[in-house]
Amino acid sequence: MCKPNENCSICEEYVLGMGCKYNEVSNLVINLPQEKTVRLNDIVLPQYFIKSLPSPWKIHRQYSSYLYDGNFTNRMFVNANMVLLDGYTQYLVCRMLGIDNVTVWQNDNIEID
Repeated sequence: MCKPNENCSICEEYVLGMGCKYNEVSNLVINLPQEKTVRLNDIVLPQYFIKSLPSPWKIHRQYSSYLYDGNFTNRMFVNANMVLLDGYTQYLVCRMLGIDNVTVWQNDNIEID
C-alpha cells in the first residue's frame, strides 16, 4: 500500500491522507465501506452473535452514549447481504429502544460462512 504524501507506484498519482486506494501486493482495488441508513429489521444476525451474550458494560456504554447525545459510540458494520459483522451490542440497544432506522458501514467485499 502506498504511503500518504507519496507518489503511488500503481496509479502514479500523488496520494494524500490515508494512502492509496490500491494494494501494491495484489493490485486489487480496496473498496472502503459506504455509510448508509437501513432498517434495523433488514440486518441479518449470524448464529455466532445469536448464541453469544455481550458483557453488561458494553451494553451500558452504548445505551449511555445514545441517551447522552442521541448517537452511538461507533457504527454497525454489515456486508453486501446485510449480515452483521460488528456492532452487536449497538444492534441490541437499538432493539431495546425501538429504533427502526440505523446508520451502518457497508462493505460489499466481505463474506462470512
